[in-house]
Amino acid sequence: MSTHTRSALLHSILQHLETVNVSLTELLCFILVDRQGNNHSRLIYADLVRNTKTILSTLYFHTGTAASTREWAHNAMCAHYASAVSDLAEVDETWQFTASKARPGQIREFRIEDMASEMERRAPILWSLLGCLLSGTPVGSGCMDIDDGGGPSSNSDSDGQSDSETDSGVDSDEEYWNEFDEECSGRTSKSRQKSRGVPQGVINRIKTVVILSILMQNCNQKTNALQSIVGIFLHACNTPEKVIKVLARMGISISLASIHRAIHSLSRESDDEIETLGQSLLGAFGYDNFELQLPTGIPTVDKPAEGLLHLTSGVLIRLEHGVTLDDLRCSKLLWERSSLNLRAPDPRVFDPYKTMEFLYTLHPEIANGGAGALSRRGRFRAWFLRKTLFEHGPTSLKALRGSLREPDATKHVQPGGVERCGGRRSGLLGIRDARAR
Repeated sequence: MSTHTRSALLHSILQHLETVNVSLTELLCFILVDRQGNNHSRLIYADLVRNTKTILSTLYFHTGTAASTREWAHNAMCAHYASAVSDLAEVDETWQFTASKARPGQIREFRIEDMASEMERRAPILWSLLGCLLSGTPVGSGCMDIDDGGGPSSNSDSDGQSDSETDSGVDSDEEYWNEFDEECSGRTSKSRQKSRGVPQGVINRIKTVVILSILMQNCNQKTNALQSIVGIFLHACNTPEKVIKVLARMGISISLASIHRAIHSLSRESDDEIETLGQSLLGAFGYDNFELQLPTGIPTVDKPAEGLLHLTSGVLIRLEHGVTLDDLRCSKLLWERSSLNLRAPDPRVFDPYKTMEFLYTLHPEIANGGAGALSRRGRFRAWFLRKTLFEHGPTSLKALRGSLREPDATKHVQPGGVERCGGRRSGLLGIRDARAR
């Protein structure tokens, strides 16, 4: 059918509708609202479902309907986004942090990556909106590539600077803080480049979590997981109280009173864990001396301007790798023979040479090769020398790193988490995570 014939047919349909006094609004409501002919086998209904975007785009771009269409879309999406935030705030107790009942496990188990994934799953449209607003690009233009953590590849470089920003010679905030951190901590240029390589998509992902967390707390004060973690972190960094109050009013941190309640709760929980670990006899004590310089005002005779304190910190380390009390039965024998034990039934003089002999023969040497072959210690030293040359030596040797295999293990110990309980701490946390190397 030609275009002229099609146009004439449509004109005749419009004239017929006017003749029978039926408007397009009445016709659409009859089909969609009254559910008349809601069957995909009906041509009109199937066409409406298939071309919904075309109809909405026509209303949006037409001068007579653009304003009302935008107003309707704005009101509809505001209601949708408000409902999405409300649903996130009322999820469950996962994102609720009661300061007076804070536990060290809540701090250790908190992962902002898990929070981001859950937010994206529960409110995908709201998540996409914030991602596009942060990147400044519309939907479908790579506003935030979540899968690979990268950002827009068309207008940003490796350190998250836009082309316009680079061309104009204006330093970004990230570059400024990287230079500031390098001056304060003495980081090498290699570590600085590593920190600069954070993709913009990852940064936008973190910002999205922060924005949604502020909205969620504003909707439900109990949903304050991120704010609680930030507040405890600020306390650990000795952040001034005025700064904490400002951040709390912004919705980024919990209040100063809540932080103090959380610290007291964590301290109580830490004391209980220290007591439990100490009574189990499966912990090792460690001590460290340190000095603390206190700022003083005007020196007087009673208070000289020294302000130097000599302190000792203590730590209780849980013995990992399946250590049991039966494995430590030798400690009883050592204590009964120790010269430091005033009630030792069988005191003996400590012989350091004999002790070193026992240590050297703990793992007997296994014959490997002829008379001129290297010992186990020699083979390890040779491996370590090659490893150092391949990593830090001439560029031509770095290609050989792939051929360097791991040294032979005398007794393999699987690295794992080491739990440390602070015996003397500054009121923050008694339990911390470390990684055994």
